[in-house]
Amino acid sequence: MWLPTPFYERAPVFWALLGILFITAGFWVGFERVLAFVYFGVGCFCVVWGFGIHAMRAKHRRSPYPVRGLHMIHVLDKTQPLNLGTLGDASNDARDTDTADSARSGR
Repeated sequence: MWLPTPFYERAPVFWALLGILFITAGFWVGFERVLAFVYFGVGCFCVVWGFGIHAMRAKHRRSPYPVRGLHMIHVLDKTQPLNLGTLGDASNDARDTDTADSARSGR
């Protein structure tokens, strides 16, 4: 499901605020009713969910390694056609550059 960027970026804050709202409603209802404990449970879940989403996104954004998917290889280097047979083979990369250098020099 696609969300516009402003909504996607603010989703953890939304969940945390919703959790705080449920916890506050639990206090307002009072401890005499069972509904207060349901509100506390839902509120705690929402707060933990919001902080969890925030932590996962922060960890991903701090990651020093780029995403390694086949679609990213093609996106990063649009000058070369996507050749799935040579992925991860360093010897093919060296041969390709040698062939390209010799073609440029006229050999």
